[in-house]
Amino acid sequence: MTKIKRSQITGMNFHYLHYPFEYFLDAMEKYQFQKIELLGAAPHCLQYANTAIENLLDPYLK
Repeated sequence: MTKIKRSQITGMNFHYLHYPFEYFLDAMEKYQFQKIELLGAAPHCLQYANTAIENLLDPYLK
């Protein structure tokens, strides 16, 4: 059986529902996730309903 590569694992904000969005992003960086998946629901995305997701993520993209 082959091992799962780190590049095959995706971090998801669903597990951080009780934390601020910034905390989720800090954790993804700390644990060196190469990919993230955003659940388009409260509390992270719906609180920004009047703002495009791109604007939400702009400050964090490198």
